[in-house]
Amino acid sequence: MYRSIVVPLDGSPFAEQAVASALMIAEASGAKVTLVRAWNPASYRYTSELTPPVLNPEAEDHLAAINYLETMASRLRQATTVTIDVAVVPGPPAEAIKECLTKTGAGLVVMTAFAVRRTLLRERRSIGGTRLHAGATASGVVVCVRRVFSELGISLTGKRVVLQGFGKVGGPLAFLLASAGMRVIAVDDVGGAVVNEGGLDPASLSDHVSQAGTVAGFAGGDAIDPDSIWALPCDLLVPAALGDVITEEVAEKLAAPIVVEAANGPTTTAAEPILNRRGIFVVPDILANAGGVTASYFEWVQSREGYPWDDEIVADRLRTRMEDAFTAVWTKGEQLSCSLRRAAYALAVERVAAAFEARGLFP
Repeated sequence: MYRSIVVPLDGSPFAEQAVASALMIAEASGAKVTLVRAWNPASYRYTSELTPPVLNPEAEDHLAAINYLETMASRLRQATTVTIDVAVVPGPPAEAIKECLTKTGAGLVVMTAFAVRRTLLRERRSIGGTRLHAGATASGVVVCVRRVFSELGISLTGKRVVLQGFGKVGGPLAFLLASAGMRVIAVDDVGGAVVNEGGLDPASLSDHVSQAGTVAGFAGGDAIDPDSIWALPCDLLVPAALGDVITEEVAEKLAAPIVVEAANGPTTTAAEPILNRRGIFVVPDILANAGGVTASYFEWVQSREGYPWDDEIVADRLRTRMEDAFTAVWTKGEQLSCSLRRAAYALAVERVAAAFEARGLFP
């Protein structure tokens, strides 16, 4: 019936159920089971789709994945006669599954519910994926950009933006910021950086990246050293790629008066007080890039309802959620006379504490 069955494991509590199902099928069909762990380097940080990660057997993530799989395989071999292989594949789960299917000739993939949602739903609306998920993070960032400029009494029109990263978030973000009347004057990615004081054309830049795989070499701008983008005179900096890029050194030379964090954890702990000392206004990642997880929540709600929302409803509810979140964090920051990052954390702790108290978990 099947020669091989692939089981991509995600570390969720339902992983063993998926393996058990695969083993039952394998016992009946004489198939081999391959346990797979999708592995992404750099502690699961953002990796450009255009630059596939290199498998490093010495990497901590790789060794942890191997140990996880071998431990499960060892336990299962004692209870079954089915042949069980293990494999650690670089890249996101979807790419890992494709590679395993090709290499093993598997005829069946058994996945946990969590892995199915994480791998497929964002791409396939036919099985529950929500509309407008792809650009949700960028849309949420733009809401925060509009709000922070409004609260500070600054017009968006003609203001200069430096964008660090041009991937799933940075790419759509360049279009949205330009549409809002801002000038994206510099963009960098893993391959290089380009600048144009008159403003880069997001459409032309996107076409170039789709062909070249990097912003480097774009004819509509001049090449610059990626490390020099931090010191470029501008009105807004949006880190939209890796974490820990705004270090102490970068914080000291940063030219932008406003930073909106589209990436996860782009500012190091040591750099935070330097930004505060220099009066650089930061909209933190916990607020600014929440559009993506908000869209995932919408996806879950639609799945529970069994009814997909129209595009207009998704966009309107996402905008409303982000607006409300910004207002709540801004208000808390004014009440506590603190940064928006501290205000966001304080608000989050208060909400969790209120929920515990309401449910009576603590006296």
